Amino acid sequence: LAPCVTDARERELKQRVVAIGRKRALCESPNGRFHLLETKNVNAFLMRIERAPGRPAGDRCRELAFALDCLASR
Repeated sequence: LAPCVTDARERELKQRVVAIGRKRALCESPNGRFHLLETKNVNAFLMRIERAPGRPAGDRCRELAFALDCLASR
């Protein structure tokens, strides 16, 4: 995936995903499936993305935002 516009923005989004997704391994939404493989902390953060069919790849921040939306709505 393409990098975010700034490293600070990417780190902020990762921190939010880690805070919300610690007890979740998977979140599904119309945007795809977000597999939260490692959410112990931001430095160890690992997420696998399965985009919904036909949805183009975005940059890292866009994908993290989709994951946050998914986690917040479930």
